Amino acid sequence: MTKPWRRRALGSLLVLLLSQCGGSGDDGSLQVKFYSIDGETISRPDRRFIEAIARDAVSEARRHLPQLPTPLVIRVQPEVDTSLERGENGTASQPNMVLWTVDPRHTGGVRRVAKTWLRTCLFHELHHLVRDAAVARTTMLDFVVSEGMATAFQRDLTHAVPPWGKYTSDAAPWVEELRGRPTDPDHRRMWLRRHPDGRRWIGYKAGTYLVDRATRNSGRSPADLVTTSTREVLRLAGSP
Repeated sequence: MTKPWRRRALGSLLVLLLSQCGGSGDDGSLQVKFYSIDGETISRPDRRFIEAIARDAVSEARRHLPQLPTPLVIRVQPEVDTSLERGENGTASQPNMVLWTVDPRHTGGVRRVAKTWLRTCLFHELHHLVRDAAVARTTMLDFVVSEGMATAFQRDLTHAVPPWGKYTSDAAPWVEELRGRPTDPDHRRMWLRRHPDGRRWIGYKAGTYLVDRATRNSGRSPADLVTTSTREVLRLAGSP
């Protein structure tokens, strides 16, 4: 029989571990894990709110992407970072994890950021998980098509149009501008995120443009095209 003081100590240790490594929701196919970073934590009510959004998003995404791995892990952690314009960021990590970081000090706090961005972010990153397992990113156009396809997927299914998915007629010549560019992190950041000349999301917009053309010409959705090679997507888009 455990003595009362030992039960209290064990209970305190369990609370500490949960605050650091998550309370996780785990139904066998999806694990939602929460982490505390540098003293920043996500409250239990906000964890429940995030987990509900994540479970709904993953359930819907699986209907379109049956290739998604099982189990799937969503790792959520706070990150105070003024460079996160939306107060959040997502990263897909092979073979089965999506990391979602959220700035608890962003306008409206964790819940507002999650309500606005989490679902659409997860659709984008879940598409990456499937495509990256099948199609390697070795050229700049591999990155461009991958980001454009994930953007079109999130847009079509969540009806949220992120600014990096809004392209104009400029997108066509940008495709040629992107061919053969180096793929080191600095060049990817420049061509995918922010160019020194002031343009933003060149690669994302050009990729979304290409995927939209491929979709119209083939009748295949971004989910249908998820494992299609970059070369074939370019052919379908009429941009060999």
